[in-house]
Amino acid sequence: MEPEAQLKLTVATISGRPLTEPIDVFLFNQTLTQNLRAHCPSTPAIIKGLHASPSGRYRIEVDAACYQTVSQFIDIPSDGAGNLTIALPVDATRVQGIKAPPFDALPTGAQRLLAN
Repeated sequence: MEPEAQLKLTVATISGRPLTEPIDVFLFNQTLTQNLRAHCPSTPAIIKGLHASPSGRYRIEVDAACYQTVSQFIDIPSDGAGNLTIALPVDATRVQGIKAPPFDALPTGAQRLLAN
């Protein structure tokens, strides 16, 4: 029997903004010998061909070029419709610069922290 469950995957930045670049998704079933790879040009993305509970436990790995890879476990529910939102942190080695406010424009507490 072919797996018929699916996962709606939404990927965002740590600040909660939707990720605008393509992602690669790897799913490793923890009960069966099923591994999937999906290239998603944008999110939310629907990934089909998954098993539902009780065989629906997966380790998911999400990778984007300018962000750190994030991995976690997910259970696809028995109704076959999984939902997951993952936040990806920026890959610090890819940062080329930032726009920081002038020191005098920072809140007093932040100025004190930086001065110490």
